Amino acid sequence: MTSRITVFGQSELYAECLAHGPPTTHLISIRDPGRPLPSALRFYDPQNVLVLEFYDIEANLSQDDDNELSLNRHLCTQDTADKILEFYGRTKGHPGEATYAVHCWAGISRSTATALALLYLELGDEIQAATELVDNRPIAAPLRRLVKFFDNRLGTNLSHWAQRIHDIAIANMRDDLVNYETGEKLEELT
Repeated sequence: MTSRITVFGQSELYAECLAHGPPTTHLISIRDPGRPLPSALRFYDPQNVLVLEFYDIEANLSQDDDNELSLNRHLCTQDTADKILEFYGRTKGHPGEATYAVHCWAGISRSTATALALLYLELGDEIQAATELVDNRPIAAPLRRLVKFFDNRLGTNLSHWAQRIHDIAIANMRDDLVNYETGEKLEELT
């Protein structure tokens, strides 16, 4: 990422904090609802942290049972994207140039969607933002639902780039599928 924006999985960030202290001045922490607060939070000044809770789910679920209704209450919304943009806007002028770590559980979907929007705000170009994201986080597969909400506010088409990144990630996963019993490459997802 740019020196100002870095994506981590939750355990990666904690390991970095333990080894070297916090790698950035600010943190956007995204966790599953009801999960304990990440241990890395203790390394950051609380005023420099935004904690969000939402699931890594693309679409609203059917409303056939109470469990799915409960999950729907914990999906990202326009308000989620607005909170991220407000936090970034309020803190980007932090003395000494604010830097940002963005983490979710694996550092693949929710955090990379957030980083894509922040990179766009930093670089001012959608293609550059998408390229930098993939160059520095090859496992990126941005949560397209969240990117759509950023597009609504920023007047961008980051959703197009998130879809392309997502398609590449899926193709790479298919390429990596191997039958571990025979060592042969699998031709199809089953």
